[in-house]
Amino acid sequence: MRRTKIIIWSVVSVLILGLLIALLFLPGIGPITFPTGGIYRYANAADYTARGKEFSADDLHALDIDWIDGAVEILPSEDGKIHVEESSSFSLEEAEKQVHTCVSDGTLFVRYAASGKRAPALRKTLTVRIPEGLSLRSASVSAVSAPLKLSSLSAEKAVFSTTSGTIRLENIRATTLVADTTSGGMTISGVSTETLELETTSGGMTVSDVSTETLKLDSTSGAMTLTGIVTKTLTADSTSASLRFEGEAETITADTTSGSVRLTPSTKSLREIRVESTSGDVTVTLPADAGFSASLDSMSGRFSGEFDARLTDGEYVCGDGKIHITVETNSGNLRIERKK
Repeated sequence: MRRTKIIIWSVVSVLILGLLIALLFLPGIGPITFPTGGIYRYANAADYTARGKEFSADDLHALDIDWIDGAVEILPSEDGKIHVEESSSFSLEEAEKQVHTCVSDGTLFVRYAASGKRAPALRKTLTVRIPEGLSLRSASVSAVSAPLKLSSLSAEKAVFSTTSGTIRLENIRATTLVADTTSGGMTISGVSTETLELETTSGGMTVSDVSTETLKLDSTSGAMTLTGIVTKTLTADSTSASLRFEGEAETITADTTSGSVRLTPSTKSLREIRVESTSGDVTVTLPADAGFSASLDSMSGRFSGEFDARLTDGEYVCGDGKIHITVETNSGNLRIERKK
């Protein structure tokens, strides 16, 4: 009887899976990208033409790139025009294998290949060159298995995403910038935004020389290293990733399971540090003249430091106690060091 039920449910599962696949491959579903080897589809395919091209920057205010494998680069152009180029070690003579582009309502759309065709693994490198002074309303780059290298780009909203690949951003100006990768690290430098959101699953983050009002970081297992940061609010979430921060912030909030947290903030505008950790240690390094009040809520963790702090109402107070430091942990320790 048990074996019969297993067979029945197996058949049902196969039928449901087959139905879902059939629905996905029906025409008119909308812009859908399938991994290499599947059918690659996107909307309004008839409006696209093959081969790399040169475009006037006049009246263009948005960029939308969808890529499968290889690499994506956005670099500055020197002639004031937009150039879309591709290269591959494989033959790209067939039009259906070539990059496809379309301009609609001021948006330049760039797609990996022809729509409705099986997408072979061509390992194509896409290079888009944009005038450095051109400011876009939006810039979107989405890739499946490709590293992203983007530099000297300006946009009100910028969204960069890849499933398997690294992300490298240099000299980006945006009101809002969002970047995420599942299996790959990030290197971010020279970025100026109002809101910056970075997310990785198994890759680390190296962020330097960034100015933003709001900085949000999310990493599962990759280390987060931040230097030369100027922000009002820093929020960092991680599972086993460590956090290293050097820079200026008004408030710092970190939540980690087992990753260590080491903070070296400027006290120019610092008001509050709040850390929640299961087993990771927390180390805060402050100037010798810093005043702080620190509290540690822990089952087995201990407080230590290089400052003459007095214990008052459950808080370790030094100087004017202006900077509030709160740490909640099961077994992690809190240490406050003096900056050398």
